[in-house]
Amino acid sequence: MSKLLTVVTSTYNKGNRNRASIQSILDQTLTDFEYIIINDGSPDNTKEILEEFNDPRLKIIHQGNKGFTKTMVSVMEQIKTPYVAIQGAGDISLEKRLEKQLKFLESRPDVGVVSCDVDSILYSDFSRVKKSDSITKAKKQKVVEYNSVDQMIKSNIVDHGDAMIRMSAYHEAGGYRPFFRYVQDRDLWLRILENYSIVKLPEKLYIKIVDSKFDISGNPKKSEEQALYSLFGRYLAHRKMIDGKDLLDENGESEFLKFTQSIGSSEKEEIVGRVFRNTLKDPNAADNSIEIIKKYIPEHQYIDSLKTLSYLNKKIPYGGDIYKIYYFQYLVKLNKVKKRLKNIFS
Repeated sequence: MSKLLTVVTSTYNKGNRNRASIQSILDQTLTDFEYIIINDGSPDNTKEILEEFNDPRLKIIHQGNKGFTKTMVSVMEQIKTPYVAIQGAGDISLEKRLEKQLKFLESRPDVGVVSCDVDSILYSDFSRVKKSDSITKAKKQKVVEYNSVDQMIKSNIVDHGDAMIRMSAYHEAGGYRPFFRYVQDRDLWLRILENYSIVKLPEKLYIKIVDSKFDISGNPKKSEEQALYSLFGRYLAHRKMIDGKDLLDENGESEFLKFTQSIGSSEKEEIVGRVFRNTLKDPNAADNSIEIIKKYIPEHQYIDSLKTLSYLNKKIPYGGDIYKIYYFQYLVKLNKVKKRLKNIFS
């Protein structure tokens, strides 16, 4: 019987994080799959880590650095199985992830992508990850299903690393687009939704490991770029809904330049908000974030907030952590007030 599933990981500079991440796939309850791992020119010890594994399901490729999107475009062209599971480099798939996602896609030919509920933890807390972290926490939640492009424009329910994709849906949508340095996944989901549904399972089957040294989280410049690509992808999808044309296909990269030069106040607010939230994951980035925010909204309230964060982080032991605790407590209280007001006026 031919295999139904290929798992794909593109890894760059994740070093020792690769070891547990790869093992979490090899230890899945579903065992019949091929696993392709691409070392995208990592200058660290990734090559040596990958060579530790000896499993017939593994196909390891070492290449010069091409970047994530170009690597994924290339490897997806080689896939022969009807389904592909993405495994984010350095992340952990709980043992029933592949089994449950594949079973769902096999039962729903109208679904192009299936994801799952995700836990995010800091790399410094990695030691607390256990296989016993199970799906029981999420039993009361419901399946989330998107059937329209407009839903994905409003919010993304798929964390790329936990996605399983129907390859026929991937090809019909045109696959990943090399233009998108970031948010290549959401751009793809938006196009897949033109012909298929996308579903998020309620079970927690995936653990995302956050490390500001390597990831977008905690890197203000990368979070700014990610926000711009995200806004642009949603803009393209919205325009296509209106006139049936994909402006990136029509006009190429000039359309992106045109878009970034004409973003409005709500778009600027989203960029600033994303930069600010990412900075809370690494207070050392506060000064760089202030400069980025000033480009979009020179007098934004986040600037004073980040100045405080920067001062506390430099002058007071654990000052940055203390600030984050109080900030998130403030958010919890604010959300409670918003909920009460919504109930009163709805």
